[in-house]
Amino acid sequence: MIQAAPREFVAQERMKLSQAPSWIDEHLTARSVVVRAYVANGGTSFAVLPGGLTRVSKQPDELIVSMQRGGGSKDTWVLANGGASRAETAQAMSEPRMADFISPGVPSRAADHLFWLGRYTERLEQLLRVLRCVLGRITGESSGEGSNESKGLVELVVNLALFTPLSGSEPEGGDLSQRILDLLYHSDETGGVRDLLKRVRSSASAVRDRFSGDTWRILGRLEHDARSRPGRLPLAHATGLMHNLVLDLAAFNGMEMENMTRGHGWRFLDLGRRLERALSVLKLLQGVARIGLPLAVLEPVLEIADSVMTYRRRFFTAPHLAGVLDLLLRDESNPRSLIFQINVLHQHAIALAADSKSGNNHLDPVRIQSLAAAIQAFNLKDIITDASQLLALLNSWASALAELSDEVTTRYFSHSIPRASS
Repeated sequence: MIQAAPREFVAQERMKLSQAPSWIDEHLTARSVVVRAYVANGGTSFAVLPGGLTRVSKQPDELIVSMQRGGGSKDTWVLANGGASRAETAQAMSEPRMADFISPGVPSRAADHLFWLGRYTERLEQLLRVLRCVLGRITGESSGEGSNESKGLVELVVNLALFTPLSGSEPEGGDLSQRILDLLYHSDETGGVRDLLKRVRSSASAVRDRFSGDTWRILGRLEHDARSRPGRLPLAHATGLMHNLVLDLAAFNGMEMENMTRGHGWRFLDLGRRLERALSVLKLLQGVARIGLPLAVLEPVLEIADSVMTYRRRFFTAPHLAGVLDLLLRDESNPRSLIFQINVLHQHAIALAADSKSGNNHLDPVRIQSLAAAIQAFNLKDIITDASQLLALLNSWASALAELSDEVTTRYFSHSIPRASS
């Protein structure tokens, strides 16, 4: 392949990264680092800026340092090599130009952190909703205790990649309960509650100046609540803890919606949230489509999607697949539906494209609008009788949203490499 088309390949030597002391889990430890300096092009001359960015790996032996893999970043000062510092000339303060108020720009690195803060908080909330629903039903807190529902819930959490039963054995409620406790309390569970909280804290710390004191106190409360231990009644404590964390996240979302200035920083934060919520809805329904008896888990699915009351007011009947799909996929009035998220993404794309400084380097609103039209146009009667067709449709929409996420990264976050959206 290389001989046939050598121009299509590029090779890069894998280098052993330098390491530096980093403050991890209340103590100093060695971590791999990548330092990036910046040079300004003045047309006929270049100037090295007195600052840079240092990325820190999550694990000591990491060869790829990125925020997506759980790493962190810090601003870095580049000091002169000896000699007297040059005195800066004082400049008179002038009235700001109108363009300074019109252009709500945001540095790409800050936009990157805000985008992933939106994604991580939404991903954390979705995980908590799934764990809370499943734990409540298998421990008898909710009314559904039928064998079909129990088996369906096990299949659902397996399809969501949250639980892997031992091969050759029938999974029991105790196994699933222990797995939920592990995801809730163990910090070494990748994608678990405490791992996501670390990512939320890391992203929020990098853009702390963009949040009010009250908003930051809510984030602090979220972290404080998550530190609690299970105690003598682990299942009861886990349920209470998940209730508190969901409320903390709701409070953060409310402060974000009510108090943040509607500039590009807020747009990237909400853009990440809407993308993650859309992907979460699709992932949840993909899990349902792979279940042999999906009717058994429709009530829990509505509970996870926070749409139980909406469904009851609309249909006045027990959950059925056609109604659940219609409500969660193409009901424009449901803030938890897929089409609602796509419509908001379309609005953000239009606003970002209107920025005169972007040129043609912006998201295409027409492409997002085409996705919305496809969601509204699918034939509901056909897919409810054919699980493979439903799954193929959900997979295609998930792929389109993953491509949109990667496009946001490559177009707006110029300092980072493209990230996989999964």
